[in-house]
Amino acid sequence: KLHPGDAARQKTAVEHLFEGLSSKDATMRLAAAEGLHGLSLDPEIVGPKLNHLLDDADPVVAHNLVETFASLGEPAAERAGNALSNEKLRGLAVQVLERLGPKAKLAVPQIVAALAGAKDDFRLQLQAVLRQIGPDAAPATKELIRSLDGSSEETRISALLALGNIGPGAAAVKPKALAILDGSKDPFERVLAAWVVAKVAPADKQAFAKVVPVLINGLSFPDGLVQAESAITLGELGADARSAAAALDALAARQDAPMELREIAQEAATAVR
Repeated sequence: KLHPGDAARQKTAVEHLFEGLSSKDATMRLAAAEGLHGLSLDPEIVGPKLNHLLDDADPVVAHNLVETFASLGEPAAERAGNALSNEKLRGLAVQVLERLGPKAKLAVPQIVAALAGAKDDFRLQLQAVLRQIGPDAAPATKELIRSLDGSSEETRISALLALGNIGPGAAAVKPKALAILDGSKDPFERVLAAWVVAKVAPADKQAFAKVVPVLINGLSFPDGLVQAESAITLGELGADARSAAAALDALAARQDAPMELREIAQEAATAVR
């Protein structure tokens, strides 16, 4: 760290730190992991070595290695994606992808392949990664739609969030989302389905007739995040959501609502008029 531009010192430091990761002393392994995280690393040199070390039995050391791997940026995505097929490594691989956020897009093919057989928490984790990736996760649409059938409520909600963030690239979910909007007894799930339809089919004025009333109901949902997303989405619909103006005005005027939420509602009210 004292000589960040000295490639020779950097190479020597990295070699010693990787030796430290093999120590029988957990404290030494942790110190080495933290040292690696503090350096600017060459992905081509460090990436392959990290592949063999992410299965460290010490969870504290493993966590620091995840941070180190994620610090490599996009070059780490494909390597982490390949590790998803290894049951021993996949937990830490998902953590790397979660920390990469949108930079994990290079791993989308591997994530889709892993999602095909994923269940429970592993499926939830993969869907959370896809949600962060956004539009570049469109190839996962079919698998995410599959999560909407016969899955737990948590899995369905996670899939809907990912599909909405993908946007028009996930337009294939529209019929399913409309069916949830019409048939679900869960008010939150209905609001979320309406949000998804608005995101994946932003030009479908026929669908707006069903979407807007549900999003208006979302403005009074007992959750600030749902209220904010409903207001933002209504604002994005513009004049097609003119019928929401009064409800948005009411939310903007609520003295017990957080200022940020009131401002979002006010901006949306202006946008729909």
